[in-house]
Amino acid sequence: MTEVRPAKALLIDFGGVLTSSVFDSFREYAGGVGPDPLLIEQLFREDGPSQEALVAHETGKVPLEEFEIIFAQRLGHHGATVEPEGLVSQLTQNLRPDEEMIEATRRIGAAGFPTVLVSNSLGYDAYDGYDLEELLDHVILSGHVGVRKPSRKIYEMGAEAAGVAPEDCVMVDDLAQNISGAERLGMQGVVHLHSKDTVAVLQEMFGIDLGGSNE
Repeated sequence: MTEVRPAKALLIDFGGVLTSSVFDSFREYAGGVGPDPLLIEQLFREDGPSQEALVAHETGKVPLEEFEIIFAQRLGHHGATVEPEGLVSQLTQNLRPDEEMIEATRRIGAAGFPTVLVSNSLGYDAYDGYDLEELLDHVILSGHVGVRKPSRKIYEMGAEAAGVAPEDCVMVDDLAQNISGAERLGMQGVVHLHSKDTVAVLQEMFGIDLGGSNE
């Protein structure tokens, strides 16, 4: 992103933005069940059956239990020893709240700007305990709406929920390909790497104090 212009609504991802890194959680789990801590993300990126199952699950076409069976088999095929039941919850069990990003989101909403969660849903247990309906004005989960990032349709849903034009939205996500999808609609995009940097950009866009660290 090279230009920063005023924003009227915040669209924001969950895992890896309002939480600690999803990939760190994957690696911590994978390191305990097999020889390669990078195995889970590699399968999601490079293994056809794993990718197909993930897309089908995240768009609500394959139920959680079926996805867990398929992915446990793929992990087993690559040397990891896992049981299907509860697999997805274990993949995300090491996520922790990113309090700085949560506070920034809360302040943006309190200032009167619409806030919308736009998240690809790998199961639903990871969302527990975050009071998302209280934190945000709207919650859009891919498994509920049948479409996932980086499809433009889900960003259109986010802008519609916010009640503003896409070009007046900013989308924050930890994956560059998801930001590219939002930018194709004219949205501003912020690839989230560090909370301090993201909060600084959002503070400029919304013109309010977001309580970010100055360290």
